[in-house]
Amino acid sequence: MNLDKNEVESDIELAREVIRSGNGNIYQFTNECLRGYIPTFDLRGKDVLTVAASGDHPFNIALGSPKSITCYDINKLAKYWLELKKAVILNMPLDDAKYFFCDFWFDRSLPEEYDELRGKLPKDIEKFWSEVNVCPQLFCDPPAINNMVTFLNMLNYPNSYFDDEFKYRALQSRLREIKIPFIHANLLDLPSQLSGQQFDAIFTSNIGRQIKVPGRSFKDFLQDDLSTLLKPGGVAQVNYHYESGTYDSLEPYDNETAQQKGLRFTRKTFDTESQYRFDNKSSIIKMYKLEERTR
Repeated sequence: MNLDKNEVESDIELAREVIRSGNGNIYQFTNECLRGYIPTFDLRGKDVLTVAASGDHPFNIALGSPKSITCYDINKLAKYWLELKKAVILNMPLDDAKYFFCDFWFDRSLPEEYDELRGKLPKDIEKFWSEVNVCPQLFCDPPAINNMVTFLNMLNYPNSYFDDEFKYRALQSRLREIKIPFIHANLLDLPSQLSGQQFDAIFTSNIGRQIKVPGRSFKDFLQDDLSTLLKPGGVAQVNYHYESGTYDSLEPYDNETAQQKGLRFTRKTFDTESQYRFDNKSSIIKMYKLEERTR
């Protein structure tokens, strides 16, 4: 991903404005348990459109071996964190990557390993981080995590790709095979910005809870607009729900424990009133409810 020079300069100034305001808007890691619902979708060989968010959405989706992944986000700065995170994963072993993110979380500065990494970043991404550097005010306030064990729990809990060496290497392989283009867009603008394109699967996180569709319901937007981006038989995730305890209540981080006592999720249907399920031009949009089960 190489951006126009003027666009990068504009994004650098935007980042500085965010820092001055103190209203950070980059998510470092997901707060959704993506391992709970992404694997319920058959993504092999499919074209996928997903929110970028912290980057964890496309990375977890990549494990499903899709043909392509396209990201969108209303936050222009999300692409810079996505690319930095991607570079860490591509160029560091599993444990080194975890501790890179751990050092970054607690020190709020790029670890010394970044000096070796920067030459492997796209030039525009490297320029951004060199100019902006890392500042706590650039990121959303993190949960209250004050020790390494709890941090590693938080890192592993939502993300399948941190489970073990096998999945991590699988992600590295997939990221070398496919590009992940980034589109700066509000969810409501996607049908017009991507007019003529269609996808097998669309992921929206819980954006529908946070936005208002002028003069219409969100369900109307899904049926009339977003469904035009779906191929026949395509499916969109338009909400999620899960129950969970605090990160501190999880067992101490351990790869073997994570494999043997992995969280188990079941797919549940909604009651008639809250379920979004309908056919439109042979496309289906579903909303899944997932509930954490006891280990």
